[in-house]
Amino acid sequence: MIHIRGRCRAFVLLVAAVSAGGPGLAQSRGAADVRSEFSAFQDLELRLVRFVVNGREIAIPARATITITFQRGGQISGHSTVNNYAGVFRVMPDGKITVQLTAATLMAGPPELMQLEREYFEALPHVTHISIKPDRIILEHEKSLLEFAKSRS
Repeated sequence: MIHIRGRCRAFVLLVAAVSAGGPGLAQSRGAADVRSEFSAFQDLELRLVRFVVNGREIAIPARATITITFQRGGQISGHSTVNNYAGVFRVMPDGKITVQLTAATLMAGPPELMQLEREYFEALPHVTHISIKPDRIILEHEKSLLEFAKSRS
């Protein structure tokens, strides 16, 4: 029988837990990566470049601008083709996200832009997952995908 003492025993247990995917160890390292990657996008205006609902790609007309800004402190704001909006968000350690819209202006616009805006306002509060890429953020739900890229100045 092998006898392991004090620090060696703790080290062996730590190595075994990491190797076996022990609870919390891999998750906390991944969570730190997601949050640090996400922080590079905070307080920057992002523009919607791809929009998919129920497996159908939604065309974004050249004259339509949909933006989102994730502000520090959990606030969001943006422009949704015709109107401006605001709300709150929260990014969880496992890459999940919640978004709640709290206000929007009530301007009217061309029917095709109003339809696009309606679809956007229906999809955004239902997103459940955030993926961070070097130059973009992807928000997803089982029925929708919203891909935002850094706006060009």
